[in-house]
Amino acid sequence: MRIAFVGKGGAGKSTVSALFSQYLVETQKIPTLLLDVDVNCHIDQLFDIQFPEERKMNYGENSYNIRKYFKGTNPHISLDEFIKTTPPGSGSNFLEISTENYVIHNFAVEVRPNLFMMATGSYLPNAVGQSCHHGPQAVAENILWFSKIKETEAVIIDSSAGVDHFGNTLFFQDLLVFVAKPDRESLNVFRQFYDLAKQSGREKHISLLINQIRSGQQLNFVKSEFPLEPIAIISESDRIMAKRLANKPLGLLDLEVADTSAFEAIFHLGQQRKESLQVRYEALLMLHTKLSSKDSWKRTYRPGLEDQIDPNYIPE
Repeated sequence: MRIAFVGKGGAGKSTVSALFSQYLVETQKIPTLLLDVDVNCHIDQLFDIQFPEERKMNYGENSYNIRKYFKGTNPHISLDEFIKTTPPGSGSNFLEISTENYVIHNFAVEVRPNLFMMATGSYLPNAVGQSCHHGPQAVAENILWFSKIKETEAVIIDSSAGVDHFGNTLFFQDLLVFVAKPDRESLNVFRQFYDLAKQSGREKHISLLINQIRSGQQLNFVKSEFPLEPIAIISESDRIMAKRLANKPLGLLDLEVADTSAFEAIFHLGQQRKESLQVRYEALLMLHTKLSSKDSWKRTYRPGLEDQIDPNYIPE
């Protein structure tokens, strides 16, 4: 199961991602990988840790080494042409949620028992004004395509702003939960996001979570204005706010009963929307063919990147 939490800034998305990940490992007993691809990259603070810089995807040669591992002995992939839609093939290696796995062992941190975290990293000081977050984010896309997740495991993505998903491949998850505040700014972003999902044929994989609601007026606004019925509504929590102001980590005991029920609803919907490995692989081939045919990518790399597709590969 792969669930991405997306939304508009200030909606408490990272808090929801962190607590939902804990819910999976503690309540559902599901080993989980939490992937922080948000450019702000601060979800580690919610676990009261500092994610080591040397393990982030944008540090040193980390991106190169991750892709080198994924390439393995696959003869269809050249490392200098490894793009965000490069597909796996015969000889490729994969991420698996295990401390023995190369990617987990070298680039993840076990923030709670059976809860592993990876992070793209934010802008590096020596690259301010000249770097782009889409570089390490593309490696996160590779990680999601080159991962073998068991039926009893989960990947949770704490993602970037809503509509940005449709400029990359992060939108192709089992469930995308848009975390919105009960205000018109969130409504406008969600409308754009939902329209793009419908145009991409992914609307059934979209869910709406209203967070930080404080009044009946806000509740009426949500019910009358948002184009999708929320899967859950979470009230503003003074307890969570107080703990974060005091820089204390959050746990499931900080949740109200209704909030735990919201997580249960998201979990079950994610299970229902789960797509097979074959469906994901066919979607990747379609995205890779589409991207490879763009003139800008032909100029940046070369024409014919479609030859990265292994005609004899069958995803297992």
